[in-house]
Amino acid sequence: MQLKKSTMGQVFNFKDPDARTRCLLLLSVALEAMINYITTGIFWTEFLRGYHMEPEEIGILAFSPFIAGLFVIFAPALLTHFKKRRFVLGFCKLMYYVCSIFALTLLPRFVSNATVLIICMSVLQFIAYIFNIIAVSGYAAWHVKFLPESIRAQYMTFNQFAAALLPGILVLVAAVFADRLAAMPADQLKFLEYVRHFGFILGVVDVILLSLPREVDYPVIRTPKFRDIITIPLSNKKYMLCMVVVFAWQFSLYCHNTFLQVYLMDTIGITYFLYCFIIFVYPFFFPFSMKFWQKRIQKTSWLRALAFALMIESPLQLLYALIRPDLAPWLLVTMLLAIRLPQHFAGVGRNSIVANMQYINMPEANRTCYTSFYQIVFNIGAAAGLLFGTIFVALSKNFAVPLLGYTYRGGIPWLIALSGIIQLGIVAYILLMGKRLEPDPESI
Repeated sequence: MQLKKSTMGQVFNFKDPDARTRCLLLLSVALEAMINYITTGIFWTEFLRGYHMEPEEIGILAFSPFIAGLFVIFAPALLTHFKKRRFVLGFCKLMYYVCSIFALTLLPRFVSNATVLIICMSVLQFIAYIFNIIAVSGYAAWHVKFLPESIRAQYMTFNQFAAALLPGILVLVAAVFADRLAAMPADQLKFLEYVRHFGFILGVVDVILLSLPREVDYPVIRTPKFRDIITIPLSNKKYMLCMVVVFAWQFSLYCHNTFLQVYLMDTIGITYFLYCFIIFVYPFFFPFSMKFWQKRIQKTSWLRALAFALMIESPLQLLYALIRPDLAPWLLVTMLLAIRLPQHFAGVGRNSIVANMQYINMPEANRTCYTSFYQIVFNIGAAAGLLFGTIFVALSKNFAVPLLGYTYRGGIPWLIALSGIIQLGIVAYILLMGKRLEPDPESI
């Protein structure tokens, strides 16, 4: 026990300058998680629904971040022009919060035409995420100096809990108030606006925290040519086979995820509190499931462990599509927990593996090209899934399919089921490809 205290004392304390900086970064992580919880996800979709936006219109708005994400390859070249970046990065991060929270919250009050509103919101989101890409890239190169390899694992582990547990409590409190105002749409919309304004205030504090650490000398890197970013990874067959998994996973996630929140709230009728509580319990799965997944990865491989995780998740996803609003409240809650809690267990392993996918079969040479290419695949996969889902939802408004004594209306349940089918396809792909996907022994 004493060893644990000593280790955490080395990672976080106010005596050593680097450890003091890590305390500031930890506070920033918690703040950003709070901001993300209360300004995106269900609070964002219901804010838009308060202005009578349809699911397909919400889907259109979700495109901007992924289109902006493709510009990540230009961030290093831009930042190399600045020897000192504190004020540049602070400005970019502040503009991200101004555009993505403050301006987006006020815009519907001044623009009444639905088409113009969607266009203006999309442009604002695009600009916001361009600023954020520059900020995130720059802060990563700056703050990594305070995270030496010897303490990085402890720091990252503690960060995951801080980013999930503390913000989760705030979100549960906000969810209780949102549920109380559910019968008064105008008051609920006003409350969601206040929540977003509070998120913006937290964003300003976050910018201050991120700017406090001392600046360091930045490594001089050669920015790769755009042609190299495409051609070098394309020549690596095993890496490209892994990118198929990345693309398919992103497609399966984003073809339904944006619409799932609207469906659960508006069609199924679950409460804010129940939705947020199910998300809140996720970090509690880390202590007893992380070791299981680490052993699974060591015993088999990263990709085979991913296949195992998706074998747990995908059948449950198919069951998720069958949830319907005419179920008794106790049965609805039981069914949701029976689906989501095992998915949380699988998600601990799956999230760790997906985060590592860009490094599987990546050679040591030209890593900047490979990481940039990964970001392109990652964002294109998400955008393709979102595009498909948005078009499908728009075209399937009049769907009415009787099944198991209930008529499922609209296309969202079938998108949920499709995501499960694609996940089963990923499992089959990994198992059929076998060693052709795995790294060569000499490269491990």
